[in-house]
Amino acid sequence: ARHLSSYPYLPVYSLLRRLFLAAAPAMAFAAIVILLAAVWLRSYVGREYLGINDSFAKHSDRLVTVTTTMARRPPPQQRKEATDGGEDDDALPIVGRKKRSLLDDMDALRLPPAPGGTERDDDDDDDLERGAAENCALLTGATGFIGSLLLRDLLVHRRRLGIRGGVVVLCRSKRGRSARERVNKLLTEDMFTFLTEEEKGRLVRVMEGDVSCPDLGLSGDDLGELRSGSISSSSSGSSDKCEGGVATKSRIRVTHVVHCAASVSFAQSLEDAASSNVTSALECQRLSHSLRAKFVYISTAFVHSTKKSGCGTPNDPLPEQLCDLGKYDPSELYRSMAETGEGGLASSAVKELGYPNSYTFSKGVCEHLLLRNADAYAAGKGTGVAETIIIRPSIVGPALDSPREGWAGRSPSTLVAAACLYLKYQYNLWSFGDLTSRVPFVPVDVLCRFVLAKAFANDDDGDDGGLRAGAARAECNGGVNHAEECGGDGGGVEISPSAPCSEGAPSERSEEGSGSSDGSYENVEEASSDDSGEMISPRTMSGSSDGCSVASSTSIATHDSSDGRAASSPSRDARAGRGAAPKLKKRIYAAAWDSSSPPSHTFCWLDYAIAITHLGAVTGHSSRFAAMLGVLVTVKILPRFNVSSEAFARIHRAIVQLPISALSSLCDRMGYTPSFVKDLRRLAPFLDLPLLFFPFTTRTFRFRSELIAPDELDGERYLFHCTLAAERFVREIEAGARRRRRRKGKEGAVAAGKGGTGAADGGSGDVKKVERSASSASELEPEAEESESESVPPIVTLAGRDAPSPSRSDLWWALTQPNGNLAVRIAGYLLIKLLRRTATDVTVDLRHLSTAARSSSSSSNNPPHVVLAPTHRSLYDFLLLSYLSFALPELGLALPRIAAADDFERIPVLGTMARLAGAFFLQRRVGGREGKGDGAGKGNARDCRGVTGAGGGGDRGALRTKLESIKEGRGKVDKNSDSSASSPPLSSASTCIEVFLEGGRSRDRRFLPPRTGFLRSLRDTGGDHLILPVTISYERIPEQSAMAAAAEGGDGAGLSVAGLLRWLMSVARGEVHLGRIHIAAGEPVPLLAASRSSSEGECEEVVGDVRSVACSVQDRQRNLVRVSDHHVAAIADALDLKATAVRDTLNSLGCERWPAVPTTDSSSTDQVARNSESTPLELPSSPSELWTAGVLHCAHIFAPLMEGSHPRWSRWLAGDVRAASSRAEGAHSRDGDELAIVKCSPPAARELTRALISQFDAADRSVSESLAMLRAKGFTSPTPEHVLQYSAAPASAHGENGAGAASSPVPPILLRAALSLRGERVAERGSETSSWSLCDGNSSSSSLSVGGGAATPGTVKALFRSGRDGSSSTAGAGIGNDDDEESLGAWGYRDSGFTVRVRPSDGAPVVVMRGNRYSVSGRELPRLVPFLERETGIRVDPERTALPARARADEVKVGPCGLSGGDLERLAEILGCDDGEGGGKRMSTLPSDRARHGTGHAQEDVYLLRSGTLHRTHRVPDAVVWPSSESEIETLVKLARQRDWVLIPFGGGTNVTHALRPPPLSEEPRPVISVDTRRMNRILWVNEEDRCARVEAGMTGKALADEMARRGYTIGHEPDSIEFSTLGGWIATKASGMKRNRYGNIEDIVLSVWCVGADGSIWSQNETPDGHKSAFGRVSSGPIDLTSLLLGSEGSLGIITSAVIKIWPSPECVEYEGILFPTFEDGVNFVRDVSRAMMGQLKPASVRLLDNEQFRLGRALRGDSHGLEWAKEKALRALGALTDAIDMNEASCATLTFEGSRDEVALQRRTVRALASTRGGILAGPSAGRSGYDMTFAVAYLRDFALTYGFLGESFETYVPWSRLMDVVESTKTRVRTEHERRALPGRPVVSARVTQLYDGGACVYFYLCMYVG
Repeated sequence: ARHLSSYPYLPVYSLLRRLFLAAAPAMAFAAIVILLAAVWLRSYVGREYLGINDSFAKHSDRLVTVTTTMARRPPPQQRKEATDGGEDDDALPIVGRKKRSLLDDMDALRLPPAPGGTERDDDDDDDLERGAAENCALLTGATGFIGSLLLRDLLVHRRRLGIRGGVVVLCRSKRGRSARERVNKLLTEDMFTFLTEEEKGRLVRVMEGDVSCPDLGLSGDDLGELRSGSISSSSSGSSDKCEGGVATKSRIRVTHVVHCAASVSFAQSLEDAASSNVTSALECQRLSHSLRAKFVYISTAFVHSTKKSGCGTPNDPLPEQLCDLGKYDPSELYRSMAETGEGGLASSAVKELGYPNSYTFSKGVCEHLLLRNADAYAAGKGTGVAETIIIRPSIVGPALDSPREGWAGRSPSTLVAAACLYLKYQYNLWSFGDLTSRVPFVPVDVLCRFVLAKAFANDDDGDDGGLRAGAARAECNGGVNHAEECGGDGGGVEISPSAPCSEGAPSERSEEGSGSSDGSYENVEEASSDDSGEMISPRTMSGSSDGCSVASSTSIATHDSSDGRAASSPSRDARAGRGAAPKLKKRIYAAAWDSSSPPSHTFCWLDYAIAITHLGAVTGHSSRFAAMLGVLVTVKILPRFNVSSEAFARIHRAIVQLPISALSSLCDRMGYTPSFVKDLRRLAPFLDLPLLFFPFTTRTFRFRSELIAPDELDGERYLFHCTLAAERFVREIEAGARRRRRRKGKEGAVAAGKGGTGAADGGSGDVKKVERSASSASELEPEAEESESESVPPIVTLAGRDAPSPSRSDLWWALTQPNGNLAVRIAGYLLIKLLRRTATDVTVDLRHLSTAARSSSSSSNNPPHVVLAPTHRSLYDFLLLSYLSFALPELGLALPRIAAADDFERIPVLGTMARLAGAFFLQRRVGGREGKGDGAGKGNARDCRGVTGAGGGGDRGALRTKLESIKEGRGKVDKNSDSSASSPPLSSASTCIEVFLEGGRSRDRRFLPPRTGFLRSLRDTGGDHLILPVTISYERIPEQSAMAAAAEGGDGAGLSVAGLLRWLMSVARGEVHLGRIHIAAGEPVPLLAASRSSSEGECEEVVGDVRSVACSVQDRQRNLVRVSDHHVAAIADALDLKATAVRDTLNSLGCERWPAVPTTDSSSTDQVARNSESTPLELPSSPSELWTAGVLHCAHIFAPLMEGSHPRWSRWLAGDVRAASSRAEGAHSRDGDELAIVKCSPPAARELTRALISQFDAADRSVSESLAMLRAKGFTSPTPEHVLQYSAAPASAHGENGAGAASSPVPPILLRAALSLRGERVAERGSETSSWSLCDGNSSSSSLSVGGGAATPGTVKALFRSGRDGSSSTAGAGIGNDDDEESLGAWGYRDSGFTVRVRPSDGAPVVVMRGNRYSVSGRELPRLVPFLERETGIRVDPERTALPARARADEVKVGPCGLSGGDLERLAEILGCDDGEGGGKRMSTLPSDRARHGTGHAQEDVYLLRSGTLHRTHRVPDAVVWPSSESEIETLVKLARQRDWVLIPFGGGTNVTHALRPPPLSEEPRPVISVDTRRMNRILWVNEEDRCARVEAGMTGKALADEMARRGYTIGHEPDSIEFSTLGGWIATKASGMKRNRYGNIEDIVLSVWCVGADGSIWSQNETPDGHKSAFGRVSSGPIDLTSLLLGSEGSLGIITSAVIKIWPSPECVEYEGILFPTFEDGVNFVRDVSRAMMGQLKPASVRLLDNEQFRLGRALRGDSHGLEWAKEKALRALGALTDAIDMNEASCATLTFEGSRDEVALQRRTVRALASTRGGILAGPSAGRSGYDMTFAVAYLRDFALTYGFLGESFETYVPWSRLMDVVESTKTRVRTEHERRALPGRPVVSARVTQLYDGGACVYFYLCMYVG
């Protein structure tokens, strides 16, 4: 504070703070406004953005990156020349296969037959040796777009065209590269790979010149060679003339001159246009005339003035005639252009005639001059003069077919350039008129073929357009016959440019252009360097004459005319003629689609723009928000105003150009230029492209032409290829910019290292030689002899840490997406964050997704519905496809309605979000199993039956109804979705559903057999469906460890909020790394409507068809699995192989490797650096996890390797367990295995095959040895888990008889598989039968089954059977509803008890306690069964019980009654019973009563009752009597003495010592009568002053406590059995209670006892002489008193009838507390401290300490917590985790009960807290203490509940001194576990301990034991 007060600028900071606070509301308001505007824009424009055009969705499979490299020349026998069938050479390396081309079917493109009728001649060299002159063609502009393809076509068809001498290329040097170097560079491209290097040097002759200079700038030697017909050629194509090769002279004759060089610039000056477009053409024509060669001029189809001729109509298209120049003479216009430029006659003509730019105007003028010259030549030289023809292409675009579809050259043409600008700068402004203007394009390969067809047509061929000299219809100027206008000999007009080139270097004026006067976007060489890839301004494309002046030296030779203008008609001599006028052929050909072509051949400009934005959004070049903003302006605003070009120019300047100029100026003044401003400056020259395109984008041009588009031409597909070409160019531009930035950063270091010795010829040129794009990387190494063209699938990166961010803000991106409601957007936002944190990249292969989109958007009235069927390996699967549809709405896939299991719905928050996002939830089938293809609709695993809340118990009809509502648009998602833009247009016609055909997640990545229930329900709804197989490949899945454990037979990866939160915490800490994720779709599988595939009643046919569809889908999923280096490493580690061997094996098996991550530059070091910085995935340490991550990921690939030697393992790998043979797999000899390997495996796969066989054999061997060991131990029918347990254990653990057990470690997942393959029927959860058998591979008759006959001698019979009589029994069978009636054969009341309910939604077992007596009653306990399974290692099957839940009274069997009828009558007399059979329950001989009174609650007693075997081994009382008074007992004892009966007192029957069991008849032949005292249940008196009461001995503890509490007292004694045990039983057993710390044990509570002795006398003690209702507290007479004798007497001294006990007033305050300790030892130290430090009233009434096993059991019994309880539990867990104080897997818990006055309780609590803090305890709260106290009574039911499912549970207790307590606990647990393992018992024993009572010298410890014996 002192520092701040002295700071001099503190007032400034205060001012800034106040300004910020004042501006904060405005800023917040602005943010809200922007957000609302974005939402409005998305809602208003989103549908148009996705609905105007869906070409991207339909053709996204064409998004292929072609890596072009030099290909090896095929053998001579495979090389083919052109034939009538088409371009056979095109079927070489580029195309890859011979196919029929669309070009071959077009009449206008048919090439003339080869001269002389010979189409093939392989003796070229012989002709040259004989000195025969070879015809050739001369080509200008060969390095441009059209020129390069034209050069290729000339060479491909050279024999057919009669130019076996090849092509002479006229080219100029440029930027330090000679003409030869430039052409050589062109020839290295892949489209010239059909030529050898020798052929390139011989067939392509290069001459350096400049077409805009006189004589084309050729040297005298070159010009002489051309005219003489002897041209030098080099035997190598790598040097200029003699450089690098031997120069030879060959005789050639130039027969055709093709001029396609031009400067295509719409903003070019008239002077430049005259020089580059007119002068160059006239020079070429002049040369062709001197060579007597045919001259072919490439003009443009847009030469007609829109004012004069319009744009053409369907009935009156633009004609193939000269343009109408009106009153203007073309020669005068040319002169004006060349001399006066913008201010002369030509400028006035441009404005008056309405030409949009100088380019089209100059082309029109040039056409007039060329034909005038041609007529002059013809008139002067006769018929032998070569003719001139003009080809008028419209806008030239990428290739339709040749050299490959979508080929676009090395630089953007006009059509592609517009898309480039659209991608690079979205905020430009475009106008598309009324939105219906169509693009007048012509593919470049169509144009080139058309040029060849017309240029090389035979002279005698008829021509539909050919005319004689006097024909009325001819090329005309303003309708005047041109033949009459052109002068004859001496009177003709020859326009002859004769401008000399300046000295020095050849002109830099562009000659090639884009190779197209079509309006190709740019001159390839002038617009951009060969390497940089940057777009250059159209204004710079014009170049300059650089000394080649036109105006000063252009001579125009004309006939004199009276008006001084150039003659406008031919001379009279010509009209008179010197003979017959020459035949005048058609000389103008429009290379544009004729107006009669099918409408599907073209597309609209608006569609083109939308497709570009879609592509840019998907590839990351642009944002969807900007795209939707552009749609708003171009679609919604501009069309309403119908703006003119002038108005649009003003708008464009105001909105686009001025802001950028102002921003640039501002940055200049500030002296700082950000990178985005630099980018804008580079783009500035292009920003006026929309103005230059305005005349074309706002009109539809129609032409008359011989080109009629074929019906097969898909204009929409072609549109998409144009956009792909633009995206490729932009990608290369950006890559070039990055390379230049890196180069600049290294230039200083490189220069310093070289010492300034760089090349003198221009280092920059050398550097640029290595600046190659991804598509021409081969040019780096032109000497390479072997490589190939490679097509990389259309991969798009969706998300991940290496993926480019779709926006500066993920939230903004999610909110401005055109699809999805709020829930979807929130989920999208969270998911992109999550994927960025966990995955390296998430890529998607777009192939086949377009197939579904095309089908969904078909023009039919009922397009098929799309069903996405992904593989199911992770919970991520639910999210990824929805995220794909959300993140890439351009794919045309609607946000799918996900069919999810309804256990997902129950997860808080996530279930709600899923439902709002459109998921619908299916019930899993419970109990239903699928047959073997019987068509019943069942599966061998859980299947979907219905829909949550659908009614009808979840039948298939409910699912069908739900699907029908979804398909009709009535699903839940409609209510929550954005109605304006919730789905792309494709979803309006069809529905998109996502379902997992495998049912559940695959635990080990193998494919699961597909389910058919959902598909059948879908089929029943009607309509057609497309099932789109989708495979999601993971390097690592989030649940990998849990799923591997589940595959071993452990717990599955369940769904829970707690688990999710734990995982998210790991994600936040950066501990989760999943590597790469790839999504790929396969070819869709149609699922036709039921009515279309089978007739009614053909049920099996229908099911079979559905099953075949499901299998076909899964087969295609298998083919899409991708393998990465991580998988290869995991396989190598699992099989102990080298990674190279694994990789070679996978390659030989045709495995699909993980696709390369798409980058803008394939050689980008940025990407390499990014990948190198990514942490590689660590291989799993668990063997099973290693197998699942590697081998089983490729299991379907390895399956065929095992078919010959191990067919069962082969089927297991393939995931087809159902097809496994039922016979045991015999032992294979090693020789046989080797033979199978050699026979079945590819050579590269043999090593891996051997490794697999070794592992599988080891697993089979281990299982066999384990079975042998268990049989030796006496187990006749071990369970699968039992066998697996000891297959994986070392042999030493099995004792002496375990020598044969497995001794080598085998992955548990393989052991389980080996066991499942060995068994005839696998006993898995929910199987249909309870019996199963295991067949030893070495024996054919060793099947052992449960319940089948007597066991063999020496074997151990199974303790339990499945239910009774071998049948499965329901857990709750035989349960009555009688209140307060005790269960028979189980602890507790009949209306209470734990039972398992199979949750209908997911089939998960949930424990519920019936009744309402306890706090846990009625609550679902989903954690209990998993706890039991986890601790014991045994799977609990809720449908298979070992015993009934309790014994049925009417089924109990006992021995005969030993009492005679007279005895029974006498007993009835004593008890006052009228019915000898026990009327009124005073006496009974019923078997159930006798059995209950002859057993206690020991585990053996309970088992005997529930199993129905009590009568076989044990004796029970002969009768049961219920006396109600002391006198009746006295009489009964006397009678027993007389009749020689045995009496056994019975209280609550809760003992566990067999005290109620009568001795066998051999030991005690006398009749036995059980005396049940529970009718003696009264409180005889209460002395409140002395605080004592006399109570009859038969009163239960609960009844006594309740009655005394009603009177305001407590008895202070609460044993665990208080509900059923009696006061007499407490005294007879000397019981102890939970609250002994405060009130003492029973011996401290009882004051006096009454009993009836053996002689029938009544004994009593401390009875006052006067009968006063009290007792002596203490007497000193004798060493032993009566009370002491009876305490613990177990009824042997007499029958206790009543007692006087102490009572205490009910405590003023009762509180509870729970305390967690880090370990059990800490808890023991704490309770010992309590015992010693807290004496008397300071000690809590109850202190119990639970070890970790008991603590976790208590947590499992708490059920699912909610609300504050859940929050508190999670906070406590988080606190322990953060402080490292409490580990829930080691913690112990103490529960305490405080009773007394409030002061006493407060003092106790303070003392306890202080003691707990010293031992590291954390208070868990009163609820934990109370629940632990209450749970004491409910937990007593658990033992008998576990017995129902085959678990033996028992408890035992002992007093242990403090000094030995920990040793005793640990030793006891260790001994139990050791004995369990030594005896090879199944599973693991659960041994827990609990300290229950504290004493000064020690404590009472209860041990609880649970183990599986079923």
